[in-house]
Amino acid sequence: MFANNLKYLREKQNMDQMELAIKLGRKSSSSISEWEKGKYTPKIGVLNDIAEIFGVSITDLMNKDLSANVDNRNKVIS
Repeated sequence: MFANNLKYLREKQNMDQMELAIKLGRKSSSSISEWEKGKYTPKIGVLNDIAEIFGVSITDLMNKDLSANVDNRNKVIS
């Protein structure tokens, strides 16, 4: 769930992997790429920083499908 949420939140903010890496104090985007592929999960301190950047809780970041909370007000109901 984390990998999908990270990519979703980053793209929702029109942020590329390098921009997020810089916000997290990293010199390259390779970690971000690995996280989004689901190969690794960052340590709790980094998870906290990611949650703060995107304004979500760590619990939601790790366990909830955040893309499912997309605003559907513009959907046509038949």
